[in-house]
Amino acid sequence: MKTDQEASTIEQLQREIASLRQQNEVYRHQAAFPQLNPVPIFEFDRYGQVVYLNHAAQQTLNQLAPIDARIFLPDRLEESINREQDNVLQSFTELQINDQIFEETIAHSKEYDTVRIYANNITQHRLAEQALNVKKLELIQTQEFLEAVTKGTDVIIASIDLNFCYTYFNQAYQEELKRLSGKDIERGMNILDVFSHLPDQQKIIAREWGLVLQGESTN
Repeated sequence: MKTDQEASTIEQLQREIASLRQQNEVYRHQAAFPQLNPVPIFEFDRYGQVVYLNHAAQQTLNQLAPIDARIFLPDRLEESINREQDNVLQSFTELQINDQIFEETIAHSKEYDTVRIYANNITQHRLAEQALNVKKLELIQTQEFLEAVTKGTDVIIASIDLNFCYTYFNQAYQEELKRLSGKDIERGMNILDVFSHLPDQQKIIAREWGLVLQGESTN
């Protein structure tokens, strides 16, 4: 039989082991947020209090200062936490702070009952998208102007990209292609595919348009 001293020693060892396990869990939890990660990482408890900020998150806050880290929290934190799925619930959203735009990945850990937010700055990406949209709008306006100018005339206008796909054509060109190929064309179609059933004409088109795409002129 175990003596009282032996039982006490065993209990003490069990407590020490449990304490070490708890410490290891804390270390493992903290290791999930590498300081060298270039993406700002925030962690909050269910009450919105900051639990952890990595170096990138601290730098971001300094650049946006004066600002509270909790601005990166979702509007309905409690609702996000309560919608559980498996062990971790993830959601995605965008947040604009001043002139900066962040794409957030929000993960709820049921194990630690915390919310982790990975905030990737996508400002430059969004600015590039906006510039591209402006260019597309300008192109559409130019195409509409050309269509209006050439409407009712015999002038045919068409443009293709480097993959021989139509980016624009006016009505006169569309009607001419219908007469030549027997097909109705749409933007995005490949001109070589349009003439796939007419191999001789397809060769001529490939040669003529090939010269144009190389910067040469042809009739």
